[in-house]
Amino acid sequence: MLNQTLIARRLSHGRIELRATSEQFAPLIHEAVCRDGARLTYYLPWITNLYSLSEVIHSQREAASQFEHFHDELRYILFPQDSSQFLGTISLIKGENVPFSLGYWLSHDALGCGYITEAVNLLSEYAHHLLSIDQIQIRVAASNGPSRRVAQRCGYQILDGFCGWDILGDGREERLLAYEKKW
Repeated sequence: MLNQTLIARRLSHGRIELRATSEQFAPLIHEAVCRDGARLTYYLPWITNLYSLSEVIHSQREAASQFEHFHDELRYILFPQDSSQFLGTISLIKGENVPFSLGYWLSHDALGCGYITEAVNLLSEYAHHLLSIDQIQIRVAASNGPSRRVAQRCGYQILDGFCGWDILGDGREERLLAYEKKW
């Protein structure tokens, strides 16, 4: 059982800071989704639900409520240290078939800079050391090479066996791969 008093609203290390999701970040997220939507929807078809600012505000309100009690997810907004430049989001998600998983996406400007690798490492270590979570998965589409490399760089090991299928933005079904880290 998680100790609710240990849920951090801010985490920082190295070049990055993770801030608890809040409605105040809705305009930044909306701008990134509108700018990067075509790229994002390929692996994250649900992102089309965030094309209006009112939908992003609703999503942020719901995620902030979940954050307060860690119902389903702890969603963090990713920023460079001491900056308000939106880089993306990362979430620790309570699962049904696996205890916990990580999900994330980056704005175009943050791709290839190592920010998400730092964020995955930071949130993984926080989840383990302070929340006593001893197993986390990252599930990615088999063709999503950048996300597969992030998982590998962060010490996640690919699992053998069938993980499931995902419907990509172009309507194709693609096999999901699961990477797992255990402590």
